[in-house]
Amino acid sequence: MRHIPAAPAILYRRGSLEDLSRLSVAVVGTRKPDNYGLQATEAFTEALVEAGAVIVSGLAYGIDARAHQTALAKGGLTVAVLAHGLDIVYPPLHKSLAEKILSQGALLSEYPPGDRLHPMRFPHRNRIIAGLSHLTLVVQSKVPGGALTTARAAFAADRPVFAVPGPIFSPLSEGCHQLIYEQIAQIAYSPAVVINELKSQAERLPFPAGERGPIAGLFSEEKPRFSDPVDQAIYEAVVSGLHLLDDVAAQVGRPIQEVAHRVVFLEIEGWLVQEPGNRVRVAKLPGARP
Repeated sequence: MRHIPAAPAILYRRGSLEDLSRLSVAVVGTRKPDNYGLQATEAFTEALVEAGAVIVSGLAYGIDARAHQTALAKGGLTVAVLAHGLDIVYPPLHKSLAEKILSQGALLSEYPPGDRLHPMRFPHRNRIIAGLSHLTLVVQSKVPGGALTTARAAFAADRPVFAVPGPIFSPLSEGCHQLIYEQIAQIAYSPAVVINELKSQAERLPFPAGERGPIAGLFSEEKPRFSDPVDQAIYEAVVSGLHLLDDVAAQVGRPIQEVAHRVVFLEIEGWLVQEPGNRVRVAKLPGARP
């Protein structure tokens, strides 16, 4: 949570957080999805739950609710982040869903009991959804849309974002297509590509190192080994949390010009991504070659 914009000073909870040492995925989207969006939510959520991931969302109508419901139906763990105190449930029709979530997860909020809902708090709470998650998946979203704020918060925290593509004539897919066009999100053309990305996140993010349950077997791969020791040192420096090229160069003990040159080729191979401000981050892509 320290890596997200304006990290909350405190979180209130109902339910158990013991299993949050598992890998977590935020599944978010529009409050008014079509059948395609609901089916896609079910397909991706089922696959993620079967892999052992915790599903994080916002208890809202539409994509959020279907993600929670699917996780519960598959016997998975799910967490709902609320935009008000935990002594109320909004929307009221989701009170029974909230109680079911408590049996297989938790409700969280940065607002103390007694704090009532304010519409401006919805986009603000979305950063917490992103911060709790190793990866964010946007299923459907209009422009503008609350799910886009979650995606941008995840991107700002250097977390991977995926977006499910849809028909080019559907307003419900405009937000996903915009995220892909802006290179904030990768294309979630199947659940497998999302799960593959989680493999690299298991090693990269500073999440608790507790038991990951069924997903543990998926993440037993060793870190990539590069033929060139300098490339290896650069990659490991970025994985360790260094993002400024100057810091990476100092860590590996090589001139900044040489490091910048090698980073270009590591980016071509799909291991690193350069960003404005002489910054670099890990971006393990399927098919990248050491």
